[in-house]
Amino acid sequence: MAKIKATGFNTIVFEVKPIVGYTLYPSRYAPKLTEWVRPWGTQTLPIEFDPLKEFVTQTKLQGIGLLVNMNVFAEGHRDFKLGPGYDNPAWQTILYEPGLRIRRAVSYTHLTLPTKRIV
Repeated sequence: MAKIKATGFNTIVFEVKPIVGYTLYPSRYAPKLTEWVRPWGTQTLPIEFDPLKEFVTQTKLQGIGLLVNMNVFAEGHRDFKLGPGYDNPAWQTILYEPGLRIRRAVSYTHLTLPTKRIV
């Protein structure tokens, strides 16, 4: 945190529940993230470690503001097929992604909805 402060930052935004749906802190409601895959290898986070608590402590010591971000409606990462939403199919939603379609007889474009996809 001292390096962050020395570079001129005065606030940190810490995401405590990314789109995969697991939390980075101990929660009574959501499972804790302990492992994630990156292009350069798998990273692990010990189950007993609470990074949120550490961020709160360190930002107070350094006099840096802390904003906490949470993806409240994200319960799974569709690229990795991982998260609580994949364990509970009833939580899943249908995602309609608009596609661009051009008609030759008409001089303008319009959007149409493709077939539905389960997320």
